[in-house]
Formats: sequence, C-alpha cells, structure tokens
Amino acid sequence: MDYTLCITSCDRHDLLQQTLSSLGDVPSIIVEDGPAERPAWLPLMAVWINKPRRMGQIHSADLLMQSVTTQYVLWCEDDWSFTEPESAWLPQSFEILEAYPEVFTVSLRHKECNGHPLVSDPRYPFLIQQPNWNGFGSFCFNPGIRRLSDYQRMGSYASLAGKIVPGCLNEQAISRAYRAAGFIIADLGRCVVRHTGSGRSRATEKF
Repeated sequence: MDYTLCITSCDRHDLLQQTLSSLGDVPSIIVEDGPAERPAWLPLMAVWINKPRRMGQIHSADLLMQSVTTQYVLWCEDDWSFTEPESAWLPQSFEILEAYPEVFTVSLRHKECNGHPLVSDPRYPFLIQQPNWNGFGSFCFNPGIRRLSDYQRMGSYASLAGKIVPGCLNEQAISRAYRAAGFIIADLGRCVVRHTGSGRSRATEKF
C-alpha cells in the first residue's frame, strides 16, 4: 500500500531521530513547529517543512495533510518509538481501513499505553475505542494509520478545532466533529509504539 509517514515536531530532534530510526527508510514528511534548521542526519528523501514561528500542532497537522499525495498516512509525533517492524502491523491496519470506511484510524497505541477504554461491537471483529470517552474516541493525534480522503472530506483540522488553544481541547473538538460524521477508532489489539517524550511536552507553551 502507498503511504507517507507524517510527523509533527517541535525542537526535539533527538526524539525525532529515535522515531525515524525505529521505522527505517520510509517516505516521510516532517513539519517543524518553529525556525529550527533541518537536521544534518535527516535522510535526503525526507521532506522537511519549517514554520517561521511556533503556531501549534493544529497548524502543523494541516500543513502535513495538505502536503500528502499518497492514499494512506502513517501519523506520528516526534516522541514515539516503534517496537515492531512495519510488516508486523501495516497489513492488518490496511485491511481494516479498506473493509470499514467508518474507521478513521487504526490506533497503534493500545489501552495499556493510553488508558482509553476499549469496547466490543458485533459489527466488528476488533475492539474499538469507547466513543466520546473524555471527549475522544473518533479522532486523535496518537500514532496510527489514516486515509487522506477522510481529511479532504472533513476539511482542515483548524476549521474543526475552533479557537486554537494549548493542550487537548482542540483535539477533542475535532473528535466531536468526526464522531458526528460517524467515525470510530479501531484498536490494533496490541501496542506497537513506545512513548519517549515524558516530561518534555511543549503543549502548554504559548504558540
């Protein structure tokens, strides 16, 4: 399947390097939320997009999705390390997305990682994230596989998020819009990513 690795980054290039190293040589687009220069170690095939100043994750996410030309997106942030090769989870993820158009993303972060309750539904041979738990359940920025076409149909994240503020409120607003459109989040059944950014969040800083 044709896919692009999309990463939002914010001046945590040591973590970004770990993320990319854990995946190997895959087509990637990285948006740096600020004026930091392209790291010298970055693979030549990787697309690096700079912003002149911090504008926040929502703006970075829209820049990424509007730069993608492939059918699928492997979404990630700069503070995740993949613990299994792509061949162990990509085929299953693609199968789910092809069979169930209402699945927004196949989450690679199992409940042991984020605590989001999983529920069964007789319509699906996999568990789904409980809809509207803490405002989430239909959209998230955690690592996962998603379709470009869903983004194009729903519109930009900024248009769904409302007033941009630090923290998770914008992500919750987007999730509500995706829930209203009938989207769910499928769970892969295990965690294939490891969070590496504990204590180094930039989410509470002013944009």
